[in-house]
Amino acid sequence: MIEQRTGGASFGSGDEGRFFQQLRLGDAYNNIEDPANAERAYREALAIQQKILGPNDRGLALTMMKLAAQPPREQRC
Repeated sequence: MIEQRTGGASFGSGDEGRFFQQLRLGDAYNNIEDPANAERAYREALAIQQKILGPNDRGLALTMMKLAAQPPREQRC
């Protein structure tokens, strides 16, 4: 059951802490209006969370919403 829950991926004891750290970092970057770094932090948090929960788990919703709420980057020619 544990292997099914984690998608068969191994994760370390520091992954959960790194996930929450990246999530808080993304929130902090949003507070200072730095969407590029907020997006980077949320993407890292999502990658960690997907490693732990699997790619289709409902638990990813909040992190995905935070990532989706980032303004689009400007296209440079």
